Amino acid sequence: LVIQLAEPAPLDIKTESGDVTILDSGSGAKVVCLSGNVTLRGVNGNIDISSQSGDVKVSETSTPMASIESKSGAVVLEKVDGNVNLRVASGDVTMKDCKGKTISVESVSGNVHADFDSPISGNVNIRTVNGDASIHVPDGCDCRVSLSTLRGDVNCEIELDDQAKSDQRITGRLRNG
Repeated sequence: LVIQLAEPAPLDIKTESGDVTILDSGSGAKVVCLSGNVTLRGVNGNIDISSQSGDVKVSETSTPMASIESKSGAVVLEKVDGNVNLRVASGDVTMKDCKGKTISVESVSGNVHADFDSPISGNVNIRTVNGDASIHVPDGCDCRVSLSTLRGDVNCEIELDDQAKSDQRITGRLRNG
């Protein structure tokens, strides 16, 4: 099923089986997908994705809030501008060239890699129960940082003020936080 819109409109899509692709809708989207990949590009508005099984990719998007929940499958965010609340049960999380004031990533089983393209001026919270967590930020960040894992490695190659570090957890702040 292919639908083309004449002008921007918020989308609400539910599917039991099959891929969902939304390109350049110019508005927000809510997607509930039981089995299949979900791809969003050029969506500008609130994003709400719930995926039971399949990969999720969101790219070239500006959003006040992206809420993404995936039970099984990789999640990739590329060039996403906005606050993100991301929860993954099983699958790797990759964030490339993203920015937002509040970023929260929670993973039960999978690696988390976050790469931000502009200084962070809010909270970044990345947690994984069973996997590695890494974050790359540019100079000039003004934020609190919390990285943790129960069974993996946490790496932070920059100096944090008020840094507290253990084998599976690093917390601290950059500049004023």
